[in-house]
Amino acid sequence: MSREGARVEEHQAIHDLYHAHHRDGWGSVAVDELEFFRSVIAAERPESFIEIGTASGLSGGFIARFLAANGGRRLVTLDAEEWFFGDRTKPTGFQIDPVKGDAAVEVQRFAGITLLGLPEDVTGFDMGFVDANHQHPWPLLDTLLLHPRMPSGGKVFHHDLKLYRDDGHFNSIGPKHCFDQFPDSRRYVSPARDGNSYWLDLAMPREELGRIGAAGLLIPWTLMEPLEDAQIEDAAAQLGRHYGPALRDTFLTAAQRFNWIRISRPKRAIDKLKRRLRRE
Repeated sequence: MSREGARVEEHQAIHDLYHAHHRDGWGSVAVDELEFFRSVIAAERPESFIEIGTASGLSGGFIARFLAANGGRRLVTLDAEEWFFGDRTKPTGFQIDPVKGDAAVEVQRFAGITLLGLPEDVTGFDMGFVDANHQHPWPLLDTLLLHPRMPSGGKVFHHDLKLYRDDGHFNSIGPKHCFDQFPDSRRYVSPARDGNSYWLDLAMPREELGRIGAAGLLIPWTLMEPLEDAQIEDAAAQLGRHYGPALRDTFLTAAQRFNWIRISRPKRAIDKLKRRLRRE
């Protein structure tokens, strides 16, 4: 088979497997976003990959396949939930094995924890994917906390750059705020799904990333539920240990300002105003 024929066959195999497991309403990546991930993994050939936000496990299963096809050996995936948010009868990550198939990659799964709670000896990653809580500052915070676990830096994918534009997801602007802090030389938006996924290149000095993080953390947070006191303490400790007291103190200042501000939408009042304006 020619190289082009093999490429077409691989493309069709990805589409067939995706449509066999994808379900609308589960917030999964689109099939062309998976093609984006595959192309970058094929070019970079990471040995060790971390996914933050397992959900159903659809993306994790495909990432395992892409890693195996390109010399990768290890996938770590974690999620704050133990049961999948789209179907509470199913455990988080239930689609990993059916999608992964016989791909020869070690998969380590952690459920019921965020990156803040991942043991610090779980490290040594070459590439990652942040697709967990999209409310600011979580995507930025996950990125900052992931960098120390990537000894040589590397690319980190993010999902749902444009989700905040959709009705009902106005507070999910975290991926956008995270993206905006990075210079053009350190970020790339894929055309897949009309520009909904991107990567950040974390192969940079920790001091540079610390400055990026400080600027982003001081943008008002959009949390529907505040960080718990223990999470604030853990985040401050880890940021201080890896970036120094300046970023730690910036995070604590931001938490003091924004953590307990609940974003609310006075729907009834707005609907009433809309009706009045239509009558005028």
